[in-house]
Amino acid sequence: SFPKRVDVWSVYIDMELREKDDAVIRRLFERVVSLKLSSKKIKFFFGRYLTYARSINDADLAQHVKEAARAWVEKATATETS
Repeated sequence: SFPKRVDVWSVYIDMELREKDDAVIRRLFERVVSLKLSSKKIKFFFGRYLTYARSINDADLAQHVKEAARAWVEKATATETS
């Protein structure tokens, strides 16, 4: 109902982080970073996703998050200049 509410997404992520189900957490982060959000909001979620990847010592996931963030920035700057 409120897909752009950062606070609701954040609470949902916190709940899942407490459950420690990696597959669910990754799907949730992938879902939230694929939403059409402002740069400020998406930066917050990419930061949380990267922090999560580092907390579980998953270098491949951390690299994936960085690449996804780079791709988001490239897409955002391409649409701004068009």
